[in-house]
Amino acid sequence: MFKLLLFIWPKAELTRREFSEYYERDHAPLGARLTGGATDYRRNYPQWDERCKSNSEPFGVMTEVWHEERAQFEAQIAARMSVPAKTILDNDEAKFMNRERKCSVVVDERCVSFPDRSELATVNKLVRFAFADDDAPPNALRQTHEARVQNARRDLAPCVVHYACNYPRYDDPFTSSAELFGSRVAVVEEVWVSEGDGQGDLVQAFPSTASGRTFTVRVRECRTPGGRLVAPLASDLRGVDRLRE
Repeated sequence: MFKLLLFIWPKAELTRREFSEYYERDHAPLGARLTGGATDYRRNYPQWDERCKSNSEPFGVMTEVWHEERAQFEAQIAARMSVPAKTILDNDEAKFMNRERKCSVVVDERCVSFPDRSELATVNKLVRFAFADDDAPPNALRQTHEARVQNARRDLAPCVVHYACNYPRYDDPFTSSAELFGSRVAVVEEVWVSEGDGQGDLVQAFPSTASGRTFTVRVRECRTPGGRLVAPLASDLRGVDRLRE
């Protein structure tokens, strides 16, 4: 499976709500119609708390795109760059996003699922970013993380329904940048947790695999499987809009 992460920032004059509403109502369906081809297509909107001013928010959405193989991804890119799709999508992007700050990251994804927990209602999703030390090689943290993630099934909290970790591929030509929060990202972890867990449980939902500096944020996930838009996951979570570890 080939996976790409896109980090996108909104235009300065738009609120977070205006940005996400335009993306879901207009841009996501338009892109799916003009380029198609993706196995799965999801947008994750970080739920920053009100203390985080818009001009300091690290990104407005983390978009995830999956393809069965790299050739399918490259075919979608070719469709995106063809005429008239490129003109239409470029003009539409200019209406709601800061196109100068958009960055793409090709990643290797590793997942851990719990079929016996599939009956649990999954309403909360968290994303944790882990950063390597500035003087460390790009893959140093990945090597340590992969060795530890093998125990993730044992270490993950009972509230966890699904866990995924994404390792940026810095040598891939489609990786334009992997720097967020002022540092280069080494690992992007995602965890889906069941309804009704308190803040303490959510903070502990991730396995003890990250070392160094990390940043965790709750996200609102919207999905487009097979070109069909699905309503965002509901969330009753309170008081943990922005978590730091």
